[in-house]
Amino acid sequence: MSETSSKPLIILAFANDQDAYLQMIVRERKNIFKALQQHHDQGYIQVHKEENTSIEDIFDLFNRYADRIAIFHYGGHANGTHLQLEAGAGKAEMADATGLAQLLGQQKALQLVFLNGCATQ
Repeated sequence: MSETSSKPLIILAFANDQDAYLQMIVRERKNIFKALQQHHDQGYIQVHKEENTSIEDIFDLFNRYADRIAIFHYGGHANGTHLQLEAGAGKAEMADATGLAQLLGQQKALQLVFLNGCATQ
């Protein structure tokens, strides 16, 4: 196991909507990354930032970094049952909360899930 693969991993996933653009998500993304960057640079953690996240991106990240993800942070649009992600070409796709919860529940190292979207509670 390499030194990098033994560090706790923080996934920062963000999605926006061109029709209902969330300017504060850009600020949130930059501020969170800036706050964590020193710890990343010092080798305490590894931070991965995904800016235009799709459902496929989330599954790829959780497969690639299986059992290393300590924190998953999402920022973007949401409702009570779905996260709104990006499908490309300005299109949105909805990620079902039940499926996402199952995926997150399989992660052995996951300690914190932070969902910043309307109605994510």
